[in-house]
Formats: sequence, structure tokens, C-alpha cells
Amino acid sequence: MRCLAGLLFVALLGLSSAGFRFHESQWRRMNADVHLLPNYDALPYENKTFTQPIDHNNAALGTWEQHFQVMKEYLNKKADSNLVFLMIGGEGPASTSWISNPHLQYIQWAKEYGALCFQVEHRFFGKSRPYNNMTTESLKYLTTQQALADLANFIKSVNNDTSYGLKEPRWITFGGSYPGSLAAWFRSKYPELTVGSVASSAPLNLKLDFYEYTMVMQNTIQNVSQECYDVVNKTFIALQKSTLTTSGRNTLNDFFKKPPLSMSPLFADANVTMLQLTNFLGNIYDVFQGVIQYTYDGRNNVTVGGLNVSAMCDIMTSNKPKNDNNYIQGVVNVLKWNSDLGVNLGGGEPQTIVNDYEASIKPTKSVHYDDPNGDADGRGWMWLCCNELGFMQTTSQGYNIFQDIVPLGFYFQQCVDLFGKDINATYVRDNNRKAQKYYGGVDSFNATNLVLPNGSLDPWHALGFYKADKKNNLQPYLIGGTAHCSDMYPVYDGEPSALKDARKFVHDQLEIYTKIPKKKTGLASSATLSAAVIAIALLVERLL
Repeated sequence: MRCLAGLLFVALLGLSSAGFRFHESQWRRMNADVHLLPNYDALPYENKTFTQPIDHNNAALGTWEQHFQVMKEYLNKKADSNLVFLMIGGEGPASTSWISNPHLQYIQWAKEYGALCFQVEHRFFGKSRPYNNMTTESLKYLTTQQALADLANFIKSVNNDTSYGLKEPRWITFGGSYPGSLAAWFRSKYPELTVGSVASSAPLNLKLDFYEYTMVMQNTIQNVSQECYDVVNKTFIALQKSTLTTSGRNTLNDFFKKPPLSMSPLFADANVTMLQLTNFLGNIYDVFQGVIQYTYDGRNNVTVGGLNVSAMCDIMTSNKPKNDNNYIQGVVNVLKWNSDLGVNLGGGEPQTIVNDYEASIKPTKSVHYDDPNGDADGRGWMWLCCNELGFMQTTSQGYNIFQDIVPLGFYFQQCVDLFGKDINATYVRDNNRKAQKYYGGVDSFNATNLVLPNGSLDPWHALGFYKADKKNNLQPYLIGGTAHCSDMYPVYDGEPSALKDARKFVHDQLEIYTKIPKKKTGLASSATLSAAVIAIALLVERLL
């Protein structure tokens, strides 16, 4: 969940980043990083556009061009009923790697099943711009319901487009992180248009105060070692305490005034505010978020090359800290390690820690897509969070090893500062409740032919859906020892052993989906047919 975290410090990993404390859109990071995977011979694809209404409920507002990609390499033209795989885009440009990398899991399955592949870019991201600006007025049409309607309109259009040569097309949607949520919601709201969906690391519980993120982080650290847990706890106590006094802030200046961890501006008593202090602590916390969320993932050379929680804990505990300065030195060592991996394996460059709240949010305040100093993608994602999704990763749940450094009010402040005084705490709370009610959360969500893989180490798995419904073939799957969207990436040497069984589980679901004829894709009919297909499969297994 492709949601924003620490400020520009994330750029130490060599990623494009800007927004603060909504934790950098996870799909966005995933999308930006997949090109860093080992070299591969790209599959041929085409870039195209499709005309969509600005508002699916009001055609009078006009239209815009949605960008998408199509990959026909594996399409089985001799099939009586063609399969179509749709990768749903998220809060960033639709990376061509996700349509052309033959090692990605869904592309490998497309080859196996002879499927045509599409990737559709999300409205208001990349080149898919309903309006040429991102003012708050324009962003009112950046909603999940409009995005789902875009997908429905696109599928219907392709079904009627004879140029693709499709016969009785049957669609399966894929998505990871926020697009995973879209894949699940699309299966729930438009069941007649697909035969099934794979929703990886999909948060379906639209929590406003997402304190569970921190709880999973600390549990993951404790599972590595109690020593690491204790050291991280004492480190963040020392950091927070240091921000509260002049001498403490001077000590922090000494630690963070030299590359590759240079901080600008340095702390000065005349300019210290609570926003600045929260901003600073959030930057440090963000690096721990990034390490744990992608621990053991095969998403790029950095994660495969050792960016994981075990290595982080080794660094935190190696100097056997005995006082506050020792603890702070440990976190400095982690930040340098994080930076070095990003530079050496990810092709990134060390960046300055932006130690000023206003400077930090300035890129996301820009309403212009092509502003060279702006962050249009970050602005769009933060609007989705403020307007519907929530996902505000606080550390205010009570005792935790990261302390009470990021309160819920800090997120509300950003919503106002970025989108105007009307997008205040009451607005955010009420809209979040409406979205939760509309999609059902985890208590009332309903769908058929849907598989929902989640990684047990991924902090986002806390918002996942885990109520299996065999009758409707609603299948959650928790992958032990893995993190965010781990099931979507190519296989790599040394990956968590649980991924093999997880991929087989998803593949078994695809076997069911691909046997469902086009005319049986409605909610009730698909559930009945799924049960029949499963029963037949079990009977065959017993006979064998």
C-alpha cells in the first residue's frame, strides 16, 4: 500500500519519494523498483490510450485519455475462449516492467495459460490525467469508485473490440498492495466482468488510525531476537529524549551533519517546532519501516542483496550500546548501511535529510503534474488517504518500541496543509467511515473466486482479510516469513521457503478460475460453479 512514510530520506534507497508519514505508496515503491531486478529480455508490448469519462455518473463533464499497455506474446489465438490477465495500476505511472518482465509470476502464468495481458494506469497518475492539474477541486474525481468504474468500462470496451481477436474473453485481474485492494473490490462490485482475481497484500480494512503497522514491526523485530527488540526500544527513547533539549538536539546535529547522512537544516532553538521534531523522528522511523516491510522480498537487487530485518538487527546490536550516544550511533549505522545498499545495489544517490516540515511537504503541495520540483504521484496518493483510505501509520497505540513519535493529529495536519481547511479531521474521519461501509471492511466484505495472499512479516497484513469462504471460493493465504507483495516477484535463490507453497496455492486457484466459462461469471452463478469445479478437482485427486 503502494501509503506515505518518512520524508525525502527514503531517497537514500535510490527511490523516487517525497510525501511524508503516509508511508510511501507501497505499490509505487514496488513499481519504481521492479526495473532493478536482474536483467531480462523484455517482452514486446504496445502503449495505447482509452477514452474514459471524468465522472462515470455525469457524462457532461467530458472525457480524458487513460493510458494502458498490452502484451500479446502469449495469447492463444486457437482457444475457444480466450483468457485475459489485467494488472491493475496504482498510485504512480504504470511501469512497463510490469507488462514486459517474463519472470514476474503473473506473466509466467500468462504464458502457461495462453493469456493476453493488459496493464491499466490509474486515473490521476502517470500520463492518465482527467484534468491537467491536481487542485483539490480536480481531485474530487480521484476516488476508488471512479477507478473501479474505469476498469469496468475498459473491460467492456476490449470485449467489444474486434481488433484483439478475442473469442468469449474471460478476465482475471491482478494487483498488489493498493491495486490488490482494487482487485478485491472489483471482484466484489463487478463480479460479472471477471472469473476471478488475485489480490496480493491487499488491505481491505480501511483503518484511519493504523497503529497495527507498528505492532507488526515490533513483533517482527522481536522474532529476530529479544536483544534487538530491547536495543531498538532504547534507541528510540534516546532519540525522542534528545529532540526535547538544546543539548540533545546539538548532539543530533553532530551525528547527522556529515554525508551520507547530512541533514538540512540543522536543529536551531529559534526554529524548533513540534512539527519539525515529529518530522525528524518520522524520517528515522521510516527507514525501519522500509527494511521490515520488504524484508526477504525478491523485488530488486537491494532486497535480494541483504536489505532485511536480520541484517538490520545485527547492526543495531553489534556495538553493544551502553548509553544514549551508543544507541544513536547504532541507528546512524543502520541508516548508513541502508544508504550504501541503495547506492551500490540500487543505483541511488545519498540524499539530504529534509529536517523542515514545510520544506518536506512543499513538493506534494504543487498542483502541477510536470513541476520538476513537485511530487504529483505523492499528492495523488495522499489525497486518496485523506479522502477515503486512511492508512495513517501512527505509533500512538500505547507502549511500543518506537515510542509515541507519530500521532494521528500529524496526519490530519498534512491533509489540511495539502488540500485546504475543509479537508480537516472531521472530513477525513467521515469519508473514511463511508468508504469502509461501502466496501464492507473485513467484517462485511463479500466476493467469489478471489485469492488474497499476505506476508506474515508485512505490516500491511494486519489490515488483510482472513475469513475463508469455501462455498464462494474466497481464499485468504498467509505466507510465513515473507513481506509485502512477495508472491508477485520472480523466484530468487535463498528466498523464503514458504513462497513455493504460496505460489502453488495461487496457481491452484487459477486452475479453478480458468475452467469457468464466460457466461458464468456473476456473483451467484460463479460461486455455484466454483463449488462444482472444486468438488470435481477433489474427486479426481482421490481417484489418482
